[in-house]
Amino acid sequence: MSKKMDVDSEDGRTCNIITSDGESHRVARSMIIRWQTISELLELSDDASNDIPLPNVSSDIFKLLKIWDSEHSYVKKGEEIPIKINCGYKCFNLEEKPRAFFKKIHQENKHKIFELIKAANYLNIPDLYRAACRFVAMIIKEKRTSDKIREYLEFPTPSPRSGLVIVKYHNKWCEEL
Repeated sequence: MSKKMDVDSEDGRTCNIITSDGESHRVARSMIIRWQTISELLELSDDASNDIPLPNVSSDIFKLLKIWDSEHSYVKKGEEIPIKINCGYKCFNLEEKPRAFFKKIHQENKHKIFELIKAANYLNIPDLYRAACRFVAMIIKEKRTSDKIREYLEFPTPSPRSGLVIVKYHNKWCEEL
């Protein structure tokens, strides 16, 4: 039923992760210990040999998580998450190499970026979450009009007539005066 994947281990200690599509991934414990949700699961577990299910993460997204951790993670490198001040607000400074990582994923399938954001949120990986959100914000900023943003995010375009009906419904009390 489940397919076995390659072992990624630095110190020999590994964990078995089962993704939502039933694939089994043997990964280095040193990698997933940086993911706060799994780290807490491992602390609560008495038996480290148990499988750890990830019902909200597919195998494709899990592979991207592993690539992020091995190549781009600021936490792994022991670096601070890069912050810049923009108009008086602190915001994530997305460097060129991580930007290229997201751009490649986005060109393949833009929905993977949103799945990656959901996985980073679910697994509590703050540097990936901030970097991916920053990348999407940069794309939305380039769209310039609400119609282009709506098209990119695949929101349905409301018809002017239905908008008027909704406004009248919510403001019936005005007509009664």
